[in-house]
Amino acid sequence: MKLNEDQAVVSTMVALIAMVYTVAPVANYYLYSFGFYFLNLSVIGFACVFVYLLVYTIIKPRMVVFLFSKKLFVILVSLLPFLIVTIISFFYSRNIDYAFTKLFSLVINITFMFWIASQFNEKAFSIYIKSTIITSLILGLLYPYFYSGLFEAAPDISSDNISVYLTSGSLLAFCGVLQVVFKPFKFLYGVWLAIIYVEIIFTGARGPLLFLLICHFLHNVVVMRKLSTLYFLTPVLIMVIFYIISIDSGDSLLSRAIWRFSLVFDGNSGARFEYWSLFYEHLTKLGLLLFGAGLGSYGVIAFGPGVRDYPHNLFIGIIADSGILGLLCFIVFIVTLIRLMVLHRMYKYSVVLLLPFLELQKSSTYAEFRIFWISIGVILFLAIGKGYFSRK
Repeated sequence: MKLNEDQAVVSTMVALIAMVYTVAPVANYYLYSFGFYFLNLSVIGFACVFVYLLVYTIIKPRMVVFLFSKKLFVILVSLLPFLIVTIISFFYSRNIDYAFTKLFSLVINITFMFWIASQFNEKAFSIYIKSTIITSLILGLLYPYFYSGLFEAAPDISSDNISVYLTSGSLLAFCGVLQVVFKPFKFLYGVWLAIIYVEIIFTGARGPLLFLLICHFLHNVVVMRKLSTLYFLTPVLIMVIFYIISIDSGDSLLSRAIWRFSLVFDGNSGARFEYWSLFYEHLTKLGLLLFGAGLGSYGVIAFGPGVRDYPHNLFIGIIADSGILGLLCFIVFIVTLIRLMVLHRMYKYSVVLLLPFLELQKSSTYAEFRIFWISIGVILFLAIGKGYFSRK
């Protein structure tokens, strides 16, 4: 469907707002480094969505009806029990500050999920994918500058660069899946993918790299039954890895990346087994197991008062917050989503959701990991249509 000029402008605006919110966790670090402390792209993105909904609800009241179209309404109903249980767990939290952060993040992420699902059209979706990939690759080039011995030391923007490498890797992996599944850049398709892989390698983010490889393999070999891209990428990645090892001086970002990936072969999982054992030790009492310790309370239970931490696993994290009751509610939501995907035969899009789901088994929290909710928004958009899915 051809859009008129006003519709095209709105579509571009919608796409760019979604892009800004997607890349914000990484981009904010670099904005702060240059002294732009007043620029928080997450806040700006959410504010834009709020104004957008307010203005368009006034101008076009029928849009509100569309927001609750049948398919979205079913998803909303399936999500409500989990959201209600999570809100209730806020009131018996043992770390109210962190609980507020998690609840606020969850509500914003869910808002963006429904906004993407209801407001994207084919043009907006195309612009979103391309702008997100390009912006993420640019941000990926900044990482070596700020966190390596390859360049002159830059201003320290965070004493904890662990979160930067992981958020950078996760964002790049998400872009990799978008390129694999939707092919927004068909010209030099494999080159774009190779660049994404190389940038992830430089961050030293093992999980995102491994999960992208898994999703890439599943999509190309299992779903699409194609091997051509993998034939190109495999030797390129091998050459890159050997080149990195050959020029490593032992005291640089390259050394850190090599060291982190070598831990995979040592069976090293960081402190995750410790986190999971602490969960078993402290949270398997009947009351805590059924209803959880309260939103954001894992750190307090495991390490002491005031500690903001999480168990690095999606299912354990939900049980820690709101118990088995919360987990069952979450499973209802996921099963409803999977059922929708099966009904529409969306098998070739499944890795878009699989990637962040795998990420949540080892890092971040279900409330704060926005890529998980954004990916659901993308899946819902493809399901409810606006013409895109029906033409594929």
